[in-house]
Amino acid sequence: MKSIENLTPEEQTHFIKCDCGDYIDMRDLGEVMDHQHWMKPTKTTWDYSIKIGSAVAYTNSGKILKLN
Repeated sequence: MKSIENLTPEEQTHFIKCDCGDYIDMRDLGEVMDHQHWMKPTKTTWDYSIKIGSAVAYTNSGKILKLN
């Protein structure tokens, strides 16, 4: 929510303002958890996948990393 001006003063006490500028309703745990910027996963060059039975891993860009 971008603004809480249209809410009653009593309702406004349930909201906090995030560093990004949005207001978060602290009564809704789902909204709080969805808004945790530091918890959101980010893709990095270290993301990889490993094929079962293979001694190599593959990065997001397709580069092969030898594990042995």
